[in-house]
Amino acid sequence: MIVNFLLEKISVEKNKEIAGNVEVKNNAKITDLKEQTIDALGNKQTAVNVHFAFKITYEPNVASINIEGKIIDVMEEKDKKELLATWKKEAKIDPKYSSAWMNLILSRCNVKALSLGNDVNLPPHIPFPRLAKKSQI
Repeated sequence: MIVNFLLEKISVEKNKEIAGNVEVKNNAKITDLKEQTIDALGNKQTAVNVHFAFKITYEPNVASINIEGKIIDVMEEKDKKELLATWKKEAKIDPKYSSAWMNLILSRCNVKALSLGNDVNLPPHIPFPRLAKKSQI
């Protein structure tokens, strides 16, 4: 059960004004998993800190948005041990965990990146719905 989403580093850098075609690339990845024990009201629970990095680049060398943070996911001891062992050995994560984590990362970071990009006058990195003029027949 995901109990927290924390941002630890946010940066936006605009190197030059947009001119001509701009290619927008984005990347989100889980960078590390670490064990944590949470003491909530005297009840100790096992958790995993899921460290992530989210990056958007506007090419060629126009701008970049970087967001780093972590998700705290409380889970059963057995599941946590298996997950951390696989991560340590192969740097892989079972999709039953990673899909929920990545969906949360993408939804929260895309919203934050839209706001940051707007602050420095960058076009949205994801398309918005647009109204089309109804044709006259």
